[in-house]
Amino acid sequence: MMSGAKTQIVLLVICFSFTAVAGALDYDSNDFAVEVVDYNEGSGVGTDWLTGEPFNDPCSALGRPTLETTGDDWYIPVGENVPVVPVYPAFRAFEIGLSF
Repeated sequence: MMSGAKTQIVLLVICFSFTAVAGALDYDSNDFAVEVVDYNEGSGVGTDWLTGEPFNDPCSALGRPTLETTGDDWYIPVGENVPVVPVYPAFRAFEIGLSF
């Protein structure tokens, strides 16, 4: 078992590591799609349950993947930003999900 001082040092190192990673979120827009060449809508297109808008906007696939979405209006107000969980699909019609 580690002593209190060693535990604090380990926690500080972990915090600094996360801070360094958070700073690494800078990106070059050229790393992502910039134009839709062709779009053929398939069957079974779902809808955004808050607005009823269909998930069929091909432009939502352009640019950096979504890192934040809006609240669900049950637990979090719609106007409040919340982080996207990478294992969930896109939450809103104007987003594309982020996957690893």
